[in-house]
Amino acid sequence: MLRITQSVSAAAAKKYYSTADYYTEGQEIVGSWGGEAAKKLGLEGIVDQQLFERMCDNRHPFTNQKLTVRDGSERTVGYDFTWSVPKSVSLMYALTGDQTILEAFRESVRESMQEIEREMKTRVRINGRDENRTTGNMVWAEFIHTTSRPVQGVPDPQLHSHCFVFNTTFDEKENRWKAGQFRDLKRDAPYFQAAFRARLAGKLQDLGFTLERKRDDFEVAGISKEVIKRFSRRTDVIEGAYRDYLAEKLVESHYVERKEDGYYADQKLLSDEDILALAEQYGLTNDKVKDELGAETRESKSSRHSWNQLRQIWDAKLSREDREAMAEVHRRESPSNKPEPQSQAAVDYALAHVFKTKTTATEREVLTHALKRYVDCIDVTSVQQELSLRSLIRARKGDQVLITTPKVHGLEVFVKESAQEGRGRYQKFLLHSPTIRRDWLNEGQRRAVEHVWASRDFVTLIRGAAGTGKTSMMSEAIDGLEAAGRHVTVLAPTVSASHEVLRDEGFREADTVARFLKDPKMQEKARGQIIWVDEASMMGTEEMAKLFQKAQDLGARIVLSGDRFQHRAVAQGEPLRLLEQRAGLPVAEITEIMRQKPQDYRRAVEFLSRGDTAAGLDLFEKMGKIREIAGEERDVALSQAYLAAVKEKKKNGENATALVVSPTHSEGNRIAEMIRSQLKKAGRIKGEVTLSTWKSAGLSDPQKGDRTLYESGDMIQFHQNAPGHKSGSRQVLLEGQKLPLEVADRFELFKPSSLTIGRGDRIRITHRGQTQDGKHLLARNALFTVQKVTPRGDLIVDHGWVIDKDFGHITQGYTVTSHASEGKTVDRVFIGQSSESFPASNRRQIYVSASRARQEAVIFTDDIKQLAKAVRRADEPMSAIELEELARQQATTKKRRHKRLARNQRSFNLTRQNELHRDQFAQTRQPEVTHER
Repeated sequence: MLRITQSVSAAAAKKYYSTADYYTEGQEIVGSWGGEAAKKLGLEGIVDQQLFERMCDNRHPFTNQKLTVRDGSERTVGYDFTWSVPKSVSLMYALTGDQTILEAFRESVRESMQEIEREMKTRVRINGRDENRTTGNMVWAEFIHTTSRPVQGVPDPQLHSHCFVFNTTFDEKENRWKAGQFRDLKRDAPYFQAAFRARLAGKLQDLGFTLERKRDDFEVAGISKEVIKRFSRRTDVIEGAYRDYLAEKLVESHYVERKEDGYYADQKLLSDEDILALAEQYGLTNDKVKDELGAETRESKSSRHSWNQLRQIWDAKLSREDREAMAEVHRRESPSNKPEPQSQAAVDYALAHVFKTKTTATEREVLTHALKRYVDCIDVTSVQQELSLRSLIRARKGDQVLITTPKVHGLEVFVKESAQEGRGRYQKFLLHSPTIRRDWLNEGQRRAVEHVWASRDFVTLIRGAAGTGKTSMMSEAIDGLEAAGRHVTVLAPTVSASHEVLRDEGFREADTVARFLKDPKMQEKARGQIIWVDEASMMGTEEMAKLFQKAQDLGARIVLSGDRFQHRAVAQGEPLRLLEQRAGLPVAEITEIMRQKPQDYRRAVEFLSRGDTAAGLDLFEKMGKIREIAGEERDVALSQAYLAAVKEKKKNGENATALVVSPTHSEGNRIAEMIRSQLKKAGRIKGEVTLSTWKSAGLSDPQKGDRTLYESGDMIQFHQNAPGHKSGSRQVLLEGQKLPLEVADRFELFKPSSLTIGRGDRIRITHRGQTQDGKHLLARNALFTVQKVTPRGDLIVDHGWVIDKDFGHITQGYTVTSHASEGKTVDRVFIGQSSESFPASNRRQIYVSASRARQEAVIFTDDIKQLAKAVRRADEPMSAIELEELARQQATTKKRRHKRLARNQRSFNLTRQNELHRDQFAQTRQPEVTHER
């Protein structure tokens, strides 16, 4: 494991040395200097306290002169790179004292730090420049610790290394010491961690140990789970304190009751696992609090036990069988079963996994997944070499190498060229445009209708911003086409868009693109006709390519309507953006927003729809619709605003509708918990029961081939027929059960969870299904209010539909992510977007979130300035075509540079040759001149 922690306090940094005052007791090993910059400063061997403290104070360790220019109290002193080994490795070293294990660890850390050092950078600002320059040198102090923090005065074995990297590097070009740039190193921490694990695994196997892979990590084979848990008391203390915290939060929210013998819900005594599951369900989990509890429960290190005494204490915790098993593992009498290197399989897996959802990725991202998946049978250098040998498209962007595959590039080229080659090749859909019957359509809608009727292209594009009335335009255009004898197959990428939105708007046969691609009867109806796809921005490149190919086979033509500025597909690529920007197709745009009624609100959304996020957010702030509130009071204020909104009565007597949107599940779940707590206090949720539910593991098809990701009690559900399994069938896994991995692309994996629910609750469907009677579709992300919970546990929801208690694909419905909100329209929307969610914030997210309402959108945050910065991120990854063009440009530039260098070399050689000839001629002429004299 690798954890990188910033240090902005010289006093705190000095503690790395001062707390190591018991090195001789064996719990820590004397610190040592590392890095090329350390050598340049003359720092070698054992870390000296005075020299270390001078470095903390930004002073040259020997001259005491200031090193870098910046020397303020808020200067970043350095970064602690903490490397940890699996618990079984710590145990094996501690209980056997095998120094070869320690050396394998230290060598793995050393190689990893040297790889990181080669990428060290500094900022260049001279002559108006503002860019990074690679220096390739660092100075760090390495401290090896062998124990964890004590629990009840006694630590557990925990072999780890603190490499404290000072914030200084030497810039050879400027010949001076400067501050380092650590942002890119932190960004690539997942790769460095995966590479470290692979190095350590390989070295331990070379020593003869057999390893067992555990997801993306490993343990030494032969050391039981029970023994590992016995020596993980520090983890247990933190987890115990965290469970107590969560239990009390559940009591405060009236979800559970505290009694003398424990915590209860529905008269059931809750286990620790029950408490964790309930806390996750209600959004009470909080990693920051967990870290704080870790600090609060930390006992001071103590030198009261020598290393030998600790080993005796640890040995006393082992049974005779444990000792025998440990000794057998350590003897390594059986030949090592080190697997053959799997570099080819690792790269195959990583490419398949990464490019399932992306068109371009960094080399580091692919390497990370390869190393994690095959950590116990891979070499870092070999997997790097294997990836470098693959026929991929590569280009450098900034300090990263981006790659894509020929297959991905080919799909994009096919989509683009199909549209290009289909321009003007057909007759107009309607030779004579009829009169538009919906005389209330605005000018933009009318132009879009006429654009479709007059199209002579294979692909016709319409861009309509959120709330501009695309479906009204569709209705008019399709009515005209069908009146002229054309059949239009109406599709959408998702079930919710096709079944909920389009069918509700009158397109009774609307279905998904996926269904169309599999259904010969639907395809036959479209032969020689028109296929209209709404919300086309949600389509991935591969699905778009399949649709284009099918349309060509059927002699059909395609109309795509959507908004590429809203969320892109989860699947690979943005084909709608590709068609708009690269295929040269004319695009009819509907820009007049009709959904938002208040004028200022409408203007703000218009700014967002054009990508002018700064202007849109500025207008929201001027309207007083951004509320900056710190801490828990923000969630309280948001929940009160939501509850007040849903109590409102509209002029027609109906209740007003409202939606809470948050970029992340964690913040959204926390807000939902606050809303539900207030509803319970008001008596609006009654008759609660706890139902078993299923939570998607979110695995790609390549990941589903990994046996370590499956556990007893998990459930697989087939979404496609497979040998021995029907679509929709389920299978709860038992210990040791054979897994149908050969058809992993036909099922999804779900983890067990639970949900406490009562009459009056709001729920959201998380996976497609049907009502109990099979008559109604339960679309993913559909929202319902629970009208009644039957004695059996079935849920009776809106429209009298019954959701079977065993359906399981439900969660709270008070908050949704912006992805889940797309396509929904309500009266008011409330957006919970604090610092916690800023990493998931971008232009698309704020545009979609803020455009869901008719009357009002209010944003609740804890930092308006940082919010404005976060939502300006574009979220527009490079396409494979763009990457290929960049690669060609770079190759051309490189070729020209080589030609120029070769030409200069030839010129230099010719000049040098002439000079030599001249010198030789002068030498041959000299005697003649002398003779004449």
